[in-house]
Amino acid sequence: MLIVCGSATSWMTDKLINNHGGLYNRLTCELKLSPFTLGECEQYFQSENIRLSRYDIVQSYMITGGIPYYLSYYQSGLSLAQNIDLLFFEKNAPLHDEFKRLFSAIFNNSEMMISLIRAIGSKHYGCTRSELSDVAGIATGGTLTSALSALIASDFIIKYVPFGCSKREEHYKLTDSFCNFYLRFVENKDRLSNDFWLSNIES
Repeated sequence: MLIVCGSATSWMTDKLINNHGGLYNRLTCELKLSPFTLGECEQYFQSENIRLSRYDIVQSYMITGGIPYYLSYYQSGLSLAQNIDLLFFEKNAPLHDEFKRLFSAIFNNSEMMISLIRAIGSKHYGCTRSELSDVAGIATGGTLTSALSALIASDFIIKYVPFGCSKREEHYKLTDSFCNFYLRFVENKDRLSNDFWLSNIES
């Protein structure tokens, strides 16, 4: 019996799950770990004596996506806004550079993946393959197909056909909460104040 566990989703997808060699059709079980649900986030905060309203928990979910590792940085006695400043905006904040570290840990071709995520995240409704090819500078072909498949398998993006469009107009949309938040509020904003979120949360 061989058990493979890790965050290198693209490697496991290519080398094991979709293997066309000796491992073809030998996979007996696949367990995919998902982020916490809203209810599980609430249970986690209660277990850590972190008092947040359900409204705050929803906002927290829209920022961290229910990832337990990110939630573990929350501190009891601080408001949601104070915790977000602590995580992202204070000097040496633990998640300020998490975006690049995350993709470097998961993908061998992290720079290409990041350029795709930035391109897809730049439009609320997502991008077509041809738009991605133009914006990210990646030729439409096997490399782009493999990269998009890996991002879908890792739950960063989804593929869908907008209402009223043909199947040829498939769009790719960024659905990862952490990436959405990071690209909109954190990236390229090194000069923000330590209490940026607390000061701007109502804006």
